[in-house]
Amino acid sequence: MPLELRELTVADLPRGLEIEKLAYAPNPFTPFLFPGPFPEEAKDMRCEYFIKTLKEDKTVRQVKVIDTEIEGDEQEQMIAWAKIHLYQEPNEPSPRTFGPGCNVEACEKLWGGILAQRARLVGDKPHVYLHMLQTHPTHQGRGAGTMLIQWALEQAQGLGLPAYLEASPDGHGLYLKNGFKDIDLLEIDLGQWERRPPAPLLTNWQVAAAAGEPIAVVRVSNLQGTLPVGRDAWGRANKAQPALLSTEVSFQQPFHAAAAEDRVSSGDTAHYGNLSKRLRETLDQLSTSAQPPTHPDAARKADAGQGPSAADAFELLWVGLTGRVVDGSRRALPLDQVPFLDAGKLRSLTLTVNLPKASLLGEGVALAVTACFKTGLGDEKTNPLQSYARSLRIHGLRIPTLIGVNANERQAKQMVVADVEIDRLDTASDIHPEVEKLVFETMESSSFETLEALGSLLAEKILNDFKIGDEPKTARERGWQVKISLAKPIAVPFADCPAVEIKAGGALP
Repeated sequence: MPLELRELTVADLPRGLEIEKLAYAPNPFTPFLFPGPFPEEAKDMRCEYFIKTLKEDKTVRQVKVIDTEIEGDEQEQMIAWAKIHLYQEPNEPSPRTFGPGCNVEACEKLWGGILAQRARLVGDKPHVYLHMLQTHPTHQGRGAGTMLIQWALEQAQGLGLPAYLEASPDGHGLYLKNGFKDIDLLEIDLGQWERRPPAPLLTNWQVAAAAGEPIAVVRVSNLQGTLPVGRDAWGRANKAQPALLSTEVSFQQPFHAAAAEDRVSSGDTAHYGNLSKRLRETLDQLSTSAQPPTHPDAARKADAGQGPSAADAFELLWVGLTGRVVDGSRRALPLDQVPFLDAGKLRSLTLTVNLPKASLLGEGVALAVTACFKTGLGDEKTNPLQSYARSLRIHGLRIPTLIGVNANERQAKQMVVADVEIDRLDTASDIHPEVEKLVFETMESSSFETLEALGSLLAEKILNDFKIGDEPKTARERGWQVKISLAKPIAVPFADCPAVEIKAGGALP
């Protein structure tokens, strides 16, 4: 028979966690419990946890099922695995921790309920606990799960102990078939975390047009702080750098009450002091919680720019203001916390994070999101956003460039100042080092006579050639819109600088 039961080793754990992810992907609980985003090192942290458990927890036994007809080593042949605990003495439950990308409140509700139920049904009685059992989706129905269940029951019978488990609806029938019996039912309502359809991602101009002319606005500009995650000018991850936060809150109605009562607590405005404090508190939380990865693989990936991104930090800032993720599809603030702003009173909201030290050749890098809010919200579970825009801007790039129509301009390079803005940005990856490199190499090797020709080439290069890592889609295929602004500060002696601006991509001609 090609299926064999073998002891699971540390080397098998990465494959085991891959099987776990695939096995639970279709589970209806997954979007509620693990909505993301997940930094690349998250799976390394989970692998470290299982390695530590396997080495240090004396109650743990783990086995795997391999298919010997699959070519490759045992990790490639592994199609299922299981983990049990042999509790022959009273044990203290391990503290629960949930990593990045988890809905902590929903996870606590589910696993806290499971733990309370287990304590009530089993308590300190000796027993064998079948903690985990997963089969790769393409190998389900071949008997691997039955082999693992029978192995767990043999361990329990050998010790003369009862076997206990919690079953998902998908695995329930298999456990009953192999001798387990129902003794209780745990029902959990996760409806409060239901994901709503995301708002459409549009351009900044489209969102501003949808919001209409502002009539009551509160602004905070260039609030200073420190961003502990993301990539710096050299592309290194998790290097603390200065950040300037700016926000613009536009309200649907004028400041009637605030003006009449002469106080900011009237409900139709925002206290800009408290607004600043909320933004600073979120940054401070990031600074105290962000820790560099210790696992060698995770550290390597972080150095490659795959650690938590500046956009992840941006998401937390946005959640603190609105209570929801950037696209509005789900609530991300714990239910015992209230968002700073009331979405039902907003016309639009803009948040900008400027990183003045994130560019090698320019004045900085800025991430911005602008959202247009719906009017007449009746249900707080409804996505309050009508549309939103996300953009990346690298500004003030000073690059020596051979350009100009005059004879003197053909003799030497002159400084050209470039601003590059990517609108309809659909990624949370930190891509500014690669974009800046592409812009520099294109301008440095060019020799056009006009800024119009150079700007058009830059836009085409970004749209047609730029890809994120190994992803196959180009920027044009992703629907990005690129704006290039080019200026020649010394070309006209008695003017600050002549400049041209070009937009391309998206739905533009």
